[in-house]
Amino acid sequence: MIKIYYREDGTAVIKGDDRLKEKLPEGFNVTQVDISDVRVDAQNLAIAADKASYAGVNYVKRYFAIKAAFERQLELIAEQAEQLKVSHSPAITSQSLKPVDA
Repeated sequence: MIKIYYREDGTAVIKGDDRLKEKLPEGFNVTQVDISDVRVDAQNLAIAADKASYAGVNYVKRYFAIKAAFERQLELIAEQAEQLKVSHSPAITSQSLKPVDA
């Protein structure tokens, strides 16, 4: 059973998939697995881990592909949270206007 822990900075730590990692074939690449039919979230990650614990190698590969996509998704969310947010365009003030030579 996997456990997902969230740190204060928003990053996630996934533990409990060491036994699944042992089932992976040599030279496994997560980009070779098509996961376009699944929504990447914590619930589907847990479901994939559960299936991988009793099913064949294809489910183990699918779990690690979903895990990689989930971790990448969390990285993108953290990057977006660090960006400066502007809720509206800056106001034009008399100090921001430059005199025009006529």
